[in-house]
Amino acid sequence: MKCMGKYLVALFVDGPNMMRKEYEFGLDHFEKVAAEYGEIRLRRIYFNPQVRGHRPALVEAAYHHGFQPFLGFRDVDTIMTAHAVETILTRDEDLIALATSDADFVPVLHMANERGKDTLVLLSDNCSALQKAATYSRNMQEFVRQIRQPGT
Repeated sequence: MKCMGKYLVALFVDGPNMMRKEYEFGLDHFEKVAAEYGEIRLRRIYFNPQVRGHRPALVEAAYHHGFQPFLGFRDVDTIMTAHAVETILTRDEDLIALATSDADFVPVLHMANERGKDTLVLLSDNCSALQKAATYSRNMQEFVRQIRQPGT
């Protein structure tokens, strides 16, 4: 485990689970938290097919934040997992950050940890399986509340 601020970070965002209208957080917040751990060198966001017709502005916003957007065929789990595993095996980023509350990604966290990478999950709510599997975890709703409080 390194000191915060010293990592090379790969950030993967599960769009369908994390980019919902009811949440008060977004790409800016994911980047801000990930940047606390180090230099973000890879930014990817995943969308399901419904984003094409319903929320094209979201894809455009992702481009403006420097994210590479990817479209999953039915859901995003398979493509996001494949890209995360490829990163774990072939790249030099040493912190794998997943913005998701989907426990289906626990095996990705285990694999990263077994390969000597540290992990960070950015959650919309508490998911004990993800929190237990990750080196670090942050609840994004709590993070937004904290930055909105005066004096913090």
